[in-house]
Amino acid sequence: LCETTVNKDVRYLHGNDESSTKAIPPDIVAFPNETAAVQGIVKLCSEYKVPIIPYGAGTSLEGHITALHGGVSLDMSNMDAILEVNMEDMDARVEAGVRRLRFNDSIRSNGLAFMVDPGADASLGG
Repeated sequence: LCETTVNKDVRYLHGNDESSTKAIPPDIVAFPNETAAVQGIVKLCSEYKVPIIPYGAGTSLEGHITALHGGVSLDMSNMDAILEVNMEDMDARVEAGVRRLRFNDSIRSNGLAFMVDPGADASLGG
């Protein structure tokens, strides 16, 4: 479905964020490039009752990427397309891996700004 790894260092990175909680790595990290890959991973995980932990930029302060029960870390960083910006409606469609600063740079020339600051350069969907 997509690139995956069980590399210890990569797994540790995906189970450790900016929070004070103890890092608990997932069993595997998946790097989908398209929606169909995400759908396939979710379907398999659902069928086998495997936890899925969405991963954006790893900037969480709450410890939500800690893999308490193992599972698959779904790293959305490869899905970073800005699909559509609607000036009239003042909304946009983006993939989950789009990061805040790049999104702001892309809309600034239109006089817009994404004022929600999820912290650091967090991804918008992770």
